[in-house]
Parts: sequence; structure tokens; C-alpha cells
Amino acid sequence: MRHEYEREETSAATKLTYLLVGGGIGAILALLFAPKSGEELRGDIADATRKGIERARKLRQTCRKRQANITKFRVKRRASFTKRLRKRPVISQKSKGSCSSYSESLFSRYRSR
Repeated sequence: MRHEYEREETSAATKLTYLLVGGGIGAILALLFAPKSGEELRGDIADATRKGIERARKLRQTCRKRQANITKFRVKRRASFTKRLRKRPVISQKSKGSCSSYSESLFSRYRSR
């Protein structure tokens, strides 16, 4: 039997987002219904907030370092690629027309070496 609708597959990122949102809501509810005084609860919330902010700062620093490393790598790769590209044989004006004349010009270059 065929379903009238097609179910879309959810990605891992979507599932992770739902998991984190659900965990956050659960943590907030657990704090609100915990048998603590208002002052203790506010202190716990303030501590959790400070820890979250510190984690976010560390994550930002890590991401910036990784991005800098990726940028350096890409610059080096581009320079290497450009260098290799410049070493390739150049097609002369008269041999641009056909593949056979190009292959002949390459063959003559390698033969003269």
C-alpha cells in the first residue's frame, strides 16, 4: 500500500537542534520545579549563565583559530596551484586551431629535451 504523502528525511543537524532545544527546555523546567529557595535558584541560574557565556567565548576563539588556519592553508594551496599552472606548456597562436597541431607542438618540445 502506498502512502499518499512522502515523508521527508530529516538531517542530522535538524535532529541535533531539536535535541538541544528540548534539553534546554527540560533544564529550565527542572530548575523551576526543583525544591530550592528563590535565592538559591537565582544563584544557580546566574552560575549556569556565566558558564554558558564562557563556553561561547572559548568556542568563538577556537572557531577563529580554525578559520585562520583554513585561510592560511587555502592561500598556500592557491599559490602552489598557480605556480604549477604557470609551468604548463603554452599553446602557440598558430597551433590553437586544432588538437593535432597542439600535440605535435608538445611532442616537438619533449623530443628536443
